Amino acid sequence: MRQLLDDLLEHAEDNKPGDPYYLQPIVVAPVSPDGSDDGQSYDYDLIDGQQRLTTILIVLRALDVFKAEHPDRKQLATLDFSAGYSITYATRPDSADFLAKVHLEEASWGGGTRKLTDIAVEYPDFLYMWHACQEAKDWIGEHDEDLVRLGRTLLNDVKIIWYELNETVESWEKFTQLNVGKIPLTNSELVKAMLLSDQHQDIDDYGRSIVVNQWDSVERELSDRRFYSFLTTSAPSEPRIDFIFDLFASKPVGNRDEFYTFQYFMDKSAPGHDGGTQPRLKGKQLWDDIYSKYLRLRDWYNDSWYYHRIGYLVATDRTGSALRSIFTFAYPDGAPEKSKSEVKAEIEKRVRESLVWDGVSSIWNLSYDDSDSEEYSKKSGRPHNPKIISLLTLYNVMIYEELNAKYGIRYPFWSHNSVSGGWSLEHIHAQHSERLTHADKWKEWVADHLDSLRRIRKFLNIDDRGDSGLIVEWDALDAGMADFAEAPNGDRFDEIVKSFSALTAASDPRTSGEYKDELTNMALLSRDSNSRLNNSTFDVKRVIVSEYVSRDFVPLGTERVFLKSISDEFVRPDGSVQKYSCDVDHIYYWGEKDRTAYRYDIWNRLKTYLPPSDDPAITNVESSDNDDHE
Repeated sequence: MRQLLDDLLEHAEDNKPGDPYYLQPIVVAPVSPDGSDDGQSYDYDLIDGQQRLTTILIVLRALDVFKAEHPDRKQLATLDFSAGYSITYATRPDSADFLAKVHLEEASWGGGTRKLTDIAVEYPDFLYMWHACQEAKDWIGEHDEDLVRLGRTLLNDVKIIWYELNETVESWEKFTQLNVGKIPLTNSELVKAMLLSDQHQDIDDYGRSIVVNQWDSVERELSDRRFYSFLTTSAPSEPRIDFIFDLFASKPVGNRDEFYTFQYFMDKSAPGHDGGTQPRLKGKQLWDDIYSKYLRLRDWYNDSWYYHRIGYLVATDRTGSALRSIFTFAYPDGAPEKSKSEVKAEIEKRVRESLVWDGVSSIWNLSYDDSDSEEYSKKSGRPHNPKIISLLTLYNVMIYEELNAKYGIRYPFWSHNSVSGGWSLEHIHAQHSERLTHADKWKEWVADHLDSLRRIRKFLNIDDRGDSGLIVEWDALDAGMADFAEAPNGDRFDEIVKSFSALTAASDPRTSGEYKDELTNMALLSRDSNSRLNNSTFDVKRVIVSEYVSRDFVPLGTERVFLKSISDEFVRPDGSVQKYSCDVDHIYYWGEKDRTAYRYDIWNRLKTYLPPSDDPAITNVESSDNDDHE
């Protein structure tokens, strides 16, 4: 209601009397109740346009009420607000009676006199009509000086595109054809109409062609999944440019107002939309403002520094507001935009704050279990610690940023945001695993670990030790695992798991140890990939991950962990060089030297965003000499 009245008044202000204001088409089919036309009136089935004609009736009655209450308004008194038509509703006859009285305070109803507010609550139709009338009255009261101009526009300039069907057409059939499957207008389409419409600004054909071409280029560029996934983790909207308009309108997450964004841009183009401090933007000016903001997003996407940090914040944000918050800070509406250094400092601060959590004195104290998290209280089992997932996501992103500087390789947020099953934590070394309960999983585990058994046997030189009893044990386990698939059962599977663990641990103590929940025993993997890995030894996981790399997205940091390819150095503040690398001589287990290298690599990539107290040099780390295999 208010939008219609605002638009009519704006048309009156921007155009000369007689310039038409067109409503959308009305579709009708003529009917003749007694088979003849009395020459004075005619009945139509209203097939499309009920809401528009009902709204106009309510506006006319609200204006008539105001005119009656202000007989001193001489010019207003010359205007006739009586409607030249009436509406009845075939399925709800009482609605026509209520509409005829909607402008009154009280009316005769059901054999007595009642307040309209009491009648209105009886049916939804009544209530909607009553609310619409109240809005019209309120608007009229706020614009009493403009009512003559508005009234003349409404009575003389508003045109309805009248589409009349043949009398023989079946009205209900035509209604179905027109309305079933109708695709509603989106916010962007409404904004586009506003930008290009002669009713809203002065724009020539050349200006229109620029807007249309730039509009198409935005939609085309947003179809690039790499760009779109940098901006949001949500599924693409259709059209995708709707996302851009929602972003610039700062539409709150969860807001259910279907046309919130369109109304924002309507208000932005209205006089005094912000109290009069900003100039009114119309047509080409408004689009230029939108397009220039869009180009800033493209600049961020094309700049590796912004791309990786903003992409990380968007990917790990659970509120869906990360990009909007950053953009609003950088380019506040109605205020000077921030400098490049200010924007970078703010982004750095937000990344740093994303790694600071209440109750966590050091990242090395993080554990797989997070009893303080919302997920832990809501999900059954042992939910994966979201703090570690965020930290390892940034760790992987920063690895790619370094590679981008050398080889032009950027972190693929389009793969990260669409990874199968979402992200989870995988224990790099897990000696104790959850019991499997299905025969196909038993056979898969045994087949994977039989290959591992043979690799470890060869690596440990079991056959060259001269211990015949040990060789017999390895042979027996090998044979039992080799023929397991012929007759799989749970008890036999449990025995194989126990024998595998005991035999490999007895042959080399480094393979034994408890299930470790610390950060340096965690890697980032998709949940679907994790499902096969989480009951396997490190050696088996290493082989499976190398297979996954060729067909699924495995973050480079995770790949380096399971392939033991972590090796680098960095310069400390005192000038000393810290070198680190995994224990590549002992590939089949994840030992202390490997965890130390992993710890240094995490610090090396993230030290800009971590407190000095997390420096591994001042962290109590056990010597890796215990694990050296002489």
